[in-house]
Amino acid sequence: LVRTFGLLDVILDMPSEVKERLPTGYSEPCIQCATFMAEAMRGELESVQVSPQHAKKVGILAALLLPLRDFSAITEKKKEVGLTEHIVGLCLKKKKDAALAALLQRAASDILEAHSHAASGGADDVGGIPDEAKVKLGLAIRSAKDLWKVAARLAHILQLPFGKSLNDQGGAACSADPCSPGEEELAKAALFVSRVEEKAVALKLDKAWQIKPLINGKELMSVLNARGPIIGKAVGEMVNWQLAHPDGSVEECKAFLLKIKPTLE
Repeated sequence: LVRTFGLLDVILDMPSEVKERLPTGYSEPCIQCATFMAEAMRGELESVQVSPQHAKKVGILAALLLPLRDFSAITEKKKEVGLTEHIVGLCLKKKKDAALAALLQRAASDILEAHSHAASGGADDVGGIPDEAKVKLGLAIRSAKDLWKVAARLAHILQLPFGKSLNDQGGAACSADPCSPGEEELAKAALFVSRVEEKAVALKLDKAWQIKPLINGKELMSVLNARGPIIGKAVGEMVNWQLAHPDGSVEECKAFLLKIKPTLE
């Protein structure tokens, strides 16, 4: 009904200044993304700690607005915010889900980029994966926490024709005939998520949000013989190092931090 009667504008309460920048027929790729996501998550996510129903709802919302992820809107307070967060929070009145939907979209982009560097080799072949890709994947999982597999499904949709950002140069609404995703397409999505999960497990990043800093703040000040903003920067670098070296020791971590200390000052 939404597609047939062109009701997406009404449902989303699209800001007029944004709607003017969208290509004709923009609603079709949005609907296709949401439909694909709903089918891809059917019967899935029972293992998440949050409500599976809530996980699916936020995942479908994030997918619905995926083609619009690079647009922004101006709030009543004249503040620029991402369109996804604006629509979910202010237009759909789902403030608690607004930041999460936008976060899942960003995590999806990072997962896809990291996966592109880690796609070759078997599940346990992680030696050739650059540290940068490990860190990007780890940070994405760390941000999405228990919903990172939802973000992985969104990452697959980013590769599909209707998942392209409509804010890209030359971006145009998807012209494919509207239809439900077939079994072959859904199988490809499941395979993609499975491969991402295999790499995450092999890299010991599948629970990245549970990784604790090897060195606490007080000890870190002693190690670096420093105080102030440098400690905050060092904590961030330490987390990144641990994501790239999950089996690294405290001494190795200290040596790394001492080595990069000049770059933090």
